[in-house]
Amino acid sequence: MTYSNWLTELIESPEVKQEFNKEALYPIFLAAQSLKLDDKTLKPSFFNIGYKQFLMELVKKFNNNRNYTKVTIGIMTKNQEDKIQDTIEKSLDFCDCLIVVDTGSTDSTVDKIKELKYEKIKLYDIPWFDDFAGMRNKIKELNDNKWLFFIDSDELIDNKENFQLLKNSLNLIDILSDGYPVSLQIKQWASKFSSFSFIDRIIRKNDHTAFYGKVHEGVYALEGNLIPVHFDFQIRNTGLEDGEMKKFDKKNKYKKLTLELLSEDPDNPRWISNMTNPDSKTTFNELKEYANFLKRGFLINPKKGITLSNLRESEYLHSILVKYLLTKLTTQENDKVITESHVALKKFPQSTFILFIYHMGKYQKNLQEKALLYEELLIDIGSLDIDEAEEVSQQKQDLIESLVVKYMFDFHDYSSVKELISEISDTAALENIQFEKNVINSLFNSSSNMK
Repeated sequence: MTYSNWLTELIESPEVKQEFNKEALYPIFLAAQSLKLDDKTLKPSFFNIGYKQFLMELVKKFNNNRNYTKVTIGIMTKNQEDKIQDTIEKSLDFCDCLIVVDTGSTDSTVDKIKELKYEKIKLYDIPWFDDFAGMRNKIKELNDNKWLFFIDSDELIDNKENFQLLKNSLNLIDILSDGYPVSLQIKQWASKFSSFSFIDRIIRKNDHTAFYGKVHEGVYALEGNLIPVHFDFQIRNTGLEDGEMKKFDKKNKYKKLTLELLSEDPDNPRWISNMTNPDSKTTFNELKEYANFLKRGFLINPKKGITLSNLRESEYLHSILVKYLLTKLTTQENDKVITESHVALKKFPQSTFILFIYHMGKYQKNLQEKALLYEELLIDIGSLDIDEAEEVSQQKQDLIESLVVKYMFDFHDYSSVKELISEISDTAALENIQFEKNVINSLFNSSSNMK
């Protein structure tokens, strides 16, 4: 995506287009489009400086700073012999220096790294300790360049990305932040899902920032107020794939570290939002407990209901709300899902995730009601005497069976639908199920052709 913000709007204004060289502003415009610029802290006051003077100085600083915008990529790895070369080779085109820290590999990971004969690569050995933030801070101490960009050994930089745009964006932020500490949050796409998270991955050497949190770590400023900036730079995470999760026992490891963080700070929404999600083995009562646990992270008063005035503001509000609503969806508390997600949509009207949950709750409720109606129909049919019913009705059961077909179709029992349709010959009954019949014929014909 591209961001529209105060700087892109300024550059595209008619006055600027008339008075400024397009080529001089174009790389700045592209860089601005990739950044979600904060009006409050990154936008200058044009009462103190005219926009013409601002843009002239911006172009001058942008050009002068190019040579100083050096990027180091930092990678820590352990037992990633199958992935590490691909990760490194895709990272080399996006940095001036690449620091690789092995944290205790017992396979051929280190040998694989040494096979890559690139001057940019610097290999270090630092023993692992259970603190991801602490490990990142160790790598930070090894960096000599202005910017440090972290890539994990199970991540790949998207092929569509461009190193020059990365440098230009960092150059622009460097100028606009004007002494404020910043953290650039990039898009991490999960390879098995069509979803991403904004994660803190790019920091500036002289900002006096550091990572915190033993897992799912973030960035904080040792001095001043940190400015987090969304940056439309994309990486793909393969670490959530089943093989990787099992190989490193990630679920249990992440859960253990998150519980340690929660024991120190039990109501911190960051740690609550990162708590390991339930799986298919989780019992109903455990799901209810998990939902109540999540309430601590997004409600001001967890004992009260979900209302706009009771929502606890934080950058993790959306993610915790979604987790809570998904839990309620799993336990099929559909009335609660519908009412609570309706409130959530007022807060996040552009959230397709919450919109899905809202309508999925309605869909599940409709299925529950339909299942009861179907059960009533089957009971009524079961109470009939077939011979007497045929004589009284002066027809076979085809019409009532066409209604059974519709219910079976709604519940995706397609094999039974196919079999029952083959027994129906009455014209009116067949007209009643013409749609279902067409779909079933198409479905089974396609399956036959595939064989």
